[in-house]
Amino acid sequence: MPETEFSDGRDTNRRHALLAVERALREHVGPSLARLEYADIRSTYPDRHYSDGWRFSVAFTDGKTRRIELVVSEVFPSIPPRAALVDRPDYLTWPHIEHDGILCLLNNLSEVDPNNPGAVALNIVNRAVRLVEELVEGKIVERDFREEFLTYWFYGASSSVRDVVTLFDPPRSSCIVRSCTHDGVTYVGRDDDDLVRWISNRFGEKAGRRLLNRTKPVVMVTVFLRLFRNGHPFSIFGKAIHEISIWDWHALSRSFAAQLSKSDHSAFSPS
Repeated sequence: MPETEFSDGRDTNRRHALLAVERALREHVGPSLARLEYADIRSTYPDRHYSDGWRFSVAFTDGKTRRIELVVSEVFPSIPPRAALVDRPDYLTWPHIEHDGILCLLNNLSEVDPNNPGAVALNIVNRAVRLVEELVEGKIVERDFREEFLTYWFYGASSSVRDVVTLFDPPRSSCIVRSCTHDGVTYVGRDDDDLVRWISNRFGEKAGRRLLNRTKPVVMVTVFLRLFRNGHPFSIFGKAIHEISIWDWHALSRSFAAQLSKSDHSAFSPS
């Protein structure tokens, strides 16, 4: 059979699937349903391959009406639709919402019935509404951030400090340490000697000697901040912690050093 006949068959099936979704949505959400323009989809989700979508409004129990979008790719209905929250707080205020508003509703191994696209779409919509309602209520926010702490921390971290190697067992409390960057990786040691010894052994004595350059300091005073409870990882001293790079800690370390050196919270004595 010629490829064009395969293509025509797939196109026909896809058109029928899109019509089934639109009918199901219109019956479910009512007159607020609007079809999205392709140009708007591409500008809203430039990193994804969505081709069709719909937007509708939902009233939530906090008294606010929020817009939700349902979007599909060219391979729909083989792959399920995705839902996105249009009216949302800043990124990483709530878990399970990606940077562009897409909601995490199904795991990667979830299977759907491509022969019943309308029912699949409504299932995604109901999951989306239920998730947003739980986020509005607030009970799952702290819990889910805590359960996936490292994942969300990585999402929020500056790209300049994602690759960090610590050269010591983490102490039980916050303390002043030292850090340096070599080939894009930040190394953190208890003191200058830790860093010089490790860098020399790993990259050669010349690289280690560069750390001791007094005219152009390479080793930075750094704060090791112990989080005793993994909760929401993005709030500290009025600034989002994921926006603080390892080098920004140098400015904070002066006030920390004074406090830590006067208490028993200094696991390592500042040098």
